[in-house]
Amino acid sequence: MLFKASKADIISLLRIPIAFILTFTLLKGYFSLSLVIFIFGALSDFFDGYLSKLYGKSKYGVFIDPVSDRVFMGLSLIGVYFSPLDRNISKFIPLLIIGQDILLSPLGFYMSLLSLKRNMKAKTSPLGKVTTLLQYMFVILVLSVNIFRVSLSFTPFEILVILSSIASGVHHLYIWLHTLRRTVYQPP
Repeated sequence: MLFKASKADIISLLRIPIAFILTFTLLKGYFSLSLVIFIFGALSDFFDGYLSKLYGKSKYGVFIDPVSDRVFMGLSLIGVYFSPLDRNISKFIPLLIIGQDILLSPLGFYMSLLSLKRNMKAKTSPLGKVTTLLQYMFVILVLSVNIFRVSLSFTPFEILVILSSIASGVHHLYIWLHTLRRTVYQPP
């Protein structure tokens, strides 16, 4: 075995195949099954966080969890956007969220490495937790509206997800750049 995985790491890693199964079910139009799979994947994200707080985060979990989160949400949004839903989402939602993840992930990865090297806690934005919850709720809403044929405009919810995603991304950048300035560029 290459590394000793914690329970939280295993749950995080399982979210990746769940994301691919979810995408398949979405693209095939199995929306009720997709909703159950999505909720299961979202709950696994909260459960692995709970376990890592309870037992301590493994040194691999610092990398595994964010990657699993990005893959799960990215594939979920791609699946929702390209699925044969009667009422779909704006293409801006997956483009913004996936694009932001692609742009911010290298810096987040570097900050995780730095925190391990310097034996410090990796700082993240509390807005990130709120944004993740809003994104999960948005996907559940979109699937539910299509399954139960409810008449509801997604626009206000899309705006909320977009604004929270942008605010979270900007706040993460601020935290990381502030941390870099304090730890890497210390005055002589």
